[in-house]
Amino acid sequence: LGVNAYYAVYDHQHESSTVDWIQIAAVFASMFPLVRVRFGVTETGEPGEPMDEHGGMELFWTIIRHRRGLKWSGLAMENLERGQLWRASYKFNRAESSFHQIKDYSCEYTACWQRAAVLLVQPTQKKQISAEAELKRARKIADELGTDYQKKEAGIYEKDWLDALVRAYKSLHPVAGSLPVRAGRQETTARGISLETREAPVDRQAQLEQLTALQTHLAELERVRDPDRREILAVRRRLAVICEEAGRTDEAIAQYEAMLDDGTAAHGPDYRIRTLLGKAYLSAGQPQKALSLFQTLLEDEERALRSDDPELLDTRGRLASAYKILERPEEAASIFQAVLADQNRVLGPGHPATLQTRVNLAAAHESAGRPEEALAQLQAVLEDQKRVLGPDHRAILPTRVVLAISYNSAGWTEKAISSFQAVLDDQQRIAGSDYSDMLFTRVYLATAYVSAGRFREAITLSRSNLRDYIRAFGPDHYATLMVRNRLAAAYRSAGQARKAIAIYESALADATRSLGADNLYTLRIRDGLASSYQAAGRTDEAVSSFQALLADQERILGIDHPNTLGTRDNLATAYEAIGQGKAATSLYQAIIPEYERIFGSYHRQTLKARSNLATAYKSAGHLDRAVLLYQTVLNDRQQALGPYDPDTLKSRSDLATAYQSAGRLGEALPLYRATEVDADRILGPDHPLTRQLKLHLAAMN
Repeated sequence: LGVNAYYAVYDHQHESSTVDWIQIAAVFASMFPLVRVRFGVTETGEPGEPMDEHGGMELFWTIIRHRRGLKWSGLAMENLERGQLWRASYKFNRAESSFHQIKDYSCEYTACWQRAAVLLVQPTQKKQISAEAELKRARKIADELGTDYQKKEAGIYEKDWLDALVRAYKSLHPVAGSLPVRAGRQETTARGISLETREAPVDRQAQLEQLTALQTHLAELERVRDPDRREILAVRRRLAVICEEAGRTDEAIAQYEAMLDDGTAAHGPDYRIRTLLGKAYLSAGQPQKALSLFQTLLEDEERALRSDDPELLDTRGRLASAYKILERPEEAASIFQAVLADQNRVLGPGHPATLQTRVNLAAAHESAGRPEEALAQLQAVLEDQKRVLGPDHRAILPTRVVLAISYNSAGWTEKAISSFQAVLDDQQRIAGSDYSDMLFTRVYLATAYVSAGRFREAITLSRSNLRDYIRAFGPDHYATLMVRNRLAAAYRSAGQARKAIAIYESALADATRSLGADNLYTLRIRDGLASSYQAAGRTDEAVSSFQALLADQERILGIDHPNTLGTRDNLATAYEAIGQGKAATSLYQAIIPEYERIFGSYHRQTLKARSNLATAYKSAGHLDRAVLLYQTVLNDRQQALGPYDPDTLKSRSDLATAYQSAGRLGEALPLYRATEVDADRILGPDHPLTRQLKLHLAAMN
């Protein structure tokens, strides 16, 4: 009766003439001893004193706020179990506010201690200061509540909560012996607990033992005649999470999908399960499925939650990340920009989640071909992270990796290599040799070696990376397949196309079997294989491979997807290689307006397409048109990118080559010499462009 009355009032709260507030308040009061005592309501639920409509309304909303406080506390505990400390802190704070509004000092005291304990183990000095403020508030409430609470204040309650927090952290990281907490820049202890920054390696055996124990517990719960559905949901969810952490992502996905299908989550919104499922899709290399799920989840949450709800902000961020993984960076950047504005308003500019969104936004700009913009943003956020978190905090390391990737994308290969090596040294120092992100950094270091023309180092490191990825993730994991893809690309760049083709063909067979023919990562491998056919002189196979790939990309990704446009560009180059200059020129001319429409006239990709068209003109013997277009591209690159950008130096080299082909040696030779000097100074003597310019000069001399 009370629950029915609650929903009746909640749905018709503005229609007071249709509701008897006094009766509803009395029914609810009978369900809460705390309210019954405070408002003088009898055990039968009848008001102890006459109460008018206003009094009934006041009592009703008191009960509602009490229920809300309990709800926020429960959600905070669930976040705590999952190791999401800042979310737990936020929700405990909401619980405090609810209890404070109704002057429920006992519950407010509990929420104060809960939030203080969570703040104490968060890794910033600002959090430690907030924790002390919460402790002072709790002590003030204890003084008002009397002797019993003063005894708890003496240390008993605090110790219990910190012990509970340690247990929650250990359940998330079974091998870790302590909580990672940092106060300023010093190693410290909090409330008698030893605190370190080093993360222990993942213990697979411990994870398997935990899986077995949870499976046994779940079977016992399901044998009960009237099982607690909420407890079953919690156990099944934890079981799926551990499966994913143990590398058994397919099992985790199956369990999440089963929870959604069989209605286990029917007691409330299934947002949490769908979020975990979307993240599992990304871990399994299925970004298309993750994108679709996050889109529907966002629509549902927007109808049910406030626009500034942290859960809603997180979902928007995950949707943007899925767009970026699917190589749709413009859409990702647009969403990240909107999320960042809301986080600045709701969480504040110094909140870790706000800082991370700034990093994600910069990474989206880098993927969209705007590395200069990304570099400026990353350098600014890196300074803010050092100021807020401390210079050695682990959250800074991924930012430095993205910064190094942006250096490489901008053509500053030596700076990128030194940045990657510095990050690897710090990852080793801070987190130990088993730190999983080190593998990611090593993969991009190998890519930078390729960009710098240091092919032997790139191949050696890529082979080592492949062995470690197979050991860590298995041979068929999408990340392992992408490392094989990069190893093959290193062989192709080094002029060993036959080895590259062998690796690509085996990787393609495995990717088709484990991920599916239409998976984004499978399509990437096909692109690399077609390029290797062309590098090996198997031009007919290259053309047919690019044509088939283009048809599939237009069907799966769409005609405007950057990868689809890139394949059209590669197909035009393949046409040029087999002597079909007219077809190549026509395709280039069709591509350029698409790039201009999607990216703009001065985007790197647009300028590259125009340079390719000039090369096609030169190959077809239209030297005057080629020279004119090369000059235009050079001027645009100087204006958009600067005179010493690697792409600008490449344009100067291309123009000198066109002058040489046209017999204008008096213009070619000084341009070669000036460009070689600048390339040697800026890119280094071992860069492929510098070596190419030296060869041109030697031939002319």
